[in-house]
Amino acid sequence: MKTCDRCGKELTERDRTTICLECEVALAEEENERLETENAALREQLAAAIEDIRRIAPCSLCKHNGKQPCENEDSGHEKCFEWRGGQEGEEE
Repeated sequence: MKTCDRCGKELTERDRTTICLECEVALAEEENERLETENAALREQLAAAIEDIRRIAPCSLCKHNGKQPCENEDSGHEKCFEWRGGQEGEEE
């Protein structure tokens, strides 16, 4: 009889790989936890990047550019800046 490569337990008919179902579930849970941790770190980096952009981006990158007068031209755009997004034909 074949045994699980991970825990050594005897494999059953329901086990479709070289590891048992319980080990497959454990591996999936470990991977899910790793991905959740990575996702949280990336979300933190994204939030920091957005705040940096709001502080240093010029009006030309704001989606409101040309649509309304900018009262914050010289004092930063922390409250009003919204990224315009990539423009067609332009590399981001």
